[in-house]
Amino acid sequence: MSKKTLKLTRMAEIEEQEVKWLWYPYIPFGKITIIHGDPGEGKTTFALRLASACSTGTPLPGMDYVEPFNVIYQTAEDGLADTIKPRLKDAGANQLKVININEDDCPLTLLDERIEEAIKLTEAKLIILDPIQGYDGDGNLIDTIGNPVGCPNFKDLTYSQAIECYHYPKKLSAE
Repeated sequence: MSKKTLKLTRMAEIEEQEVKWLWYPYIPFGKITIIHGDPGEGKTTFALRLASACSTGTPLPGMDYVEPFNVIYQTAEDGLADTIKPRLKDAGANQLKVININEDDCPLTLLDERIEEAIKLTEAKLIILDPIQGYDGDGNLIDTIGNPVGCPNFKDLTYSQAIECYHYPKKLSAE
């Protein structure tokens, strides 16, 4: 096994960058935001309301106006036709701007190049993976969620934002 090379960087060498926000101070562009909680607490409802707001430019409370933009919404738990589309419709989403990467022939994982390809093709500024565990492939990527090797670097993709809904395992849920 080869020894890893130690690299040190002094803060004096770092050039500051301004953070661009989708919703200040909660959701920055170019970063990964995780919505986590126990089952039934409304993570998917919130994610769909956020997707709707972004697709129409209608801000959520305390959110500045943003020009409407494309959103990629992936779900590993709910049906698109019986759950996601009706909820988006109820939230007033522009359904032309909420896009799903079809997984009928091949399940999607965080390492799948189709994610980056879809972001570039649609110019989506928000991608929601609900829940993140559904896209973990072999189950080892979540431990390195900051920017797993091979996963899209969202900050380099037109200020795209990744939001993952994280479900606590039922045995760890707060009672």
